[in-house]
Amino acid sequence: MTLHAIASPFVDTCAADLRLGLGLAPVEHLATCFVAGADLRVLGASHQVVIETEDEPFTETIAYLPHVPMPLPERHTAPGYSLRTSVTHLAPDALRDAVNAFVPALGERDDAVVARFPGHDLALTALVAERRDDVLTWRTWHVYPQHGELVETASSLDLQRRRDPA
Repeated sequence: MTLHAIASPFVDTCAADLRLGLGLAPVEHLATCFVAGADLRVLGASHQVVIETEDEPFTETIAYLPHVPMPLPERHTAPGYSLRTSVTHLAPDALRDAVNAFVPALGERDDAVVARFPGHDLALTALVAERRDDVLTWRTWHVYPQHGELVETASSLDLQRRRDPA
């Protein structure tokens, strides 16, 4: 795992502010880790995944994007792509327990990046990815301790189906 202590404060304020942008240009990132053919990018308490494909780059951006109309959905599909999300509201102790469950597990992996933000020890964003044949999968965790929110996403991209959606 690549662990980063980020000097920049959160940009996003809560889960309700998150938007899903597919195909957006790569943006400035605070931390990154290249694994399994994917560039996992931590933004200001949000993320972007950039995957170079034969045709054109694929990007998934989940962040505070006021110019993007799509709120973060529970489910979304596109040719070869799928996304599932969940937002859990937790009391402070339960949020700490949740973070203490997934961060150590990511620490044992070399295909993960975790970024901690200043101001609160639970303020973090984490990403992990893996590839099996032509399918890339990645999971993310966004912790908003000021609201007791844990946002989890699970995405996959089938590179073969993306090339030939038939």
